[in-house]
Amino acid sequence: GDRRPRTHWLRREGSRQLAKERELLQRQMEQQQQQHEAEQTRVKVRWKQQPGLIGYTEASLRRRLSQYGSISCLAFRNGSSLVEFEQPSAAYLASQLEKGSPDEGPLTVRMLGDSGSAEHVPPTTVRPPPPPPPRHTHSSSIDDDYENLVLRKLQQAAAQPP
Repeated sequence: GDRRPRTHWLRREGSRQLAKERELLQRQMEQQQQQHEAEQTRVKVRWKQQPGLIGYTEASLRRRLSQYGSISCLAFRNGSSLVEFEQPSAAYLASQLEKGSPDEGPLTVRMLGDSGSAEHVPPTTVRPPPPPPPRHTHSSSIDDDYENLVLRKLQQAAAQPP
């Protein structure tokens, strides 16, 4: 019989599956990018309560750190705090410049996800490159291998009870 219609259908089916996989990969990359950007807006703040010093309250810490930019969230505990700024640049500046006050005590401010290295790279928004367009190879062995793979998957799917 004529194999051309089936070959055409297999190619179309393969292209559809590739498009689905590419879309899924794109979504995963966007989620990772958003997660990475969120980490770049968070800092961990630590301090030690010292005799003769006032120490920090949630309000005083918020006041002190908001000079670097808008704070979207502040989780306060004695001795440490997690602060999320609205902009990565604010988090970066706070981590570089904030040392605390003479009345309240010294502060250590670190970017979240930073392992304590002194070298900081200013956060930038990097978009992953778009996936390359599919290359059309006219190698018959590659086409045959791909058709066989798709055909095998379809046969396996057809053999399973609904």
